[in-house]
Amino acid sequence: MTTGDPYNLARSILQKLSCSISLLCSLMIISSITSSKINLSKTQQRLLLGISCCDSITSAIWIFTDLFMPPSGNIHTCNAQGFIIQFGNISNVLYMVALQIQYVLTIKYGWNDTKMKKLEGALLGVPPAFGSGTAITALVLDLYNPADWDCWIAPYPGDCTSTFEINKGNSDLEETDCIRGNNASIYQWAFFFAPLWTAIVFCIGVMAVVVKSVKKVEERTARAALKSNRISRLVIRRPSRRSGDVPHPDARGDEENAADRQTIDVQRQSPSAVRFTLEHTAIRQTTETPPANNPKSDLSAKNNLPRRKKPKLALTSRVKAQSVLYALGFFIVWSFPTMARFIQLIGGTMHPILGVLAGCFIGSQGLWNAIIYFRPKYNKIDKDHWWQKIWVLIRSTLLCCVDFSAIGISLATTACCANGKPS
Repeated sequence: MTTGDPYNLARSILQKLSCSISLLCSLMIISSITSSKINLSKTQQRLLLGISCCDSITSAIWIFTDLFMPPSGNIHTCNAQGFIIQFGNISNVLYMVALQIQYVLTIKYGWNDTKMKKLEGALLGVPPAFGSGTAITALVLDLYNPADWDCWIAPYPGDCTSTFEINKGNSDLEETDCIRGNNASIYQWAFFFAPLWTAIVFCIGVMAVVVKSVKKVEERTARAALKSNRISRLVIRRPSRRSGDVPHPDARGDEENAADRQTIDVQRQSPSAVRFTLEHTAIRQTTETPPANNPKSDLSAKNNLPRRKKPKLALTSRVKAQSVLYALGFFIVWSFPTMARFIQLIGGTMHPILGVLAGCFIGSQGLWNAIIYFRPKYNKIDKDHWWQKIWVLIRSTLLCCVDFSAIGISLATTACCANGKPS
């Protein structure tokens, strides 16, 4: 496409806009995590910090992509941009895989923070290690060249014949005519597209496992609650009789006969259910008819009973929602670039609109991450309008130590500031 092509112009403008917003959102997440010692101590927050750092550097590079590519730039600036994009993008992808691994271990297998610390080194270390390894290899092999809207792994000239094509017999050439980027398509797959598509499939699979696991927990909790409600209705009441007064069975009232039937039903239950019923009955009896000579009997009876822990279903559901949303955001960002690459793979012609969407969405990972990350905080902000809530989030992260009193704006001290300095 030529420089004056409207699709090329739209892609350039929309990509810079989405990358600018994504950069701002990633910096908000970085500020929110680094300003809290509690957040920094959690593996999940550390992984999000790595994702945000990778997204911020790639977004910044894409904003100024025209300065790195020829004719404004040269081979050295093109190498620099290609190196940063390769490192940032593939590290971001692998960090997202590590985040989903952390979620499935926490939700399905019940790993706590102490147990997660043992795996934290691999989760945090593998993504940048693979990213730096592939980026350095591509730099040494002279693979970074102009590719569509940025400098990345590509052949130069773009229509040159690689050694791989010559060896397959698809060309009459005896040696490659590529000046740089020989066999670039192979390295594109090995260094990025194969790990990317594997990560997408993995994240979708983890999302399904997490949803199924939480659904089982919800069903099990519902059955336990229903059983507890049924057992709690069984109350054993023994009728008071005077000494020596033994009425005939037929002369007993309906209430006593019903109590005996309930006693038989309770005896037929499991020992744990009987124990729970007796404990519940003790509380009911001491509450309804406390002894006159022992006013603290009700309190002591309750204190002697074993305390049951409340289920953590609500917390598990919130964690599941975050896991699913991060996976969906990751899938949305890379859906259009993946479709564009697949069309090129099968030898089809990519529509210019698909190229615009791919260029726009590929730099929006930080935006989606921020929407998901700040969603719980956003819902708790007591403001009437959405833009007021967003301003509160921006103020509490990026502008927490800025004094607006000089221009007549009074802002309350935020959590990330103490005495004018970040806490």
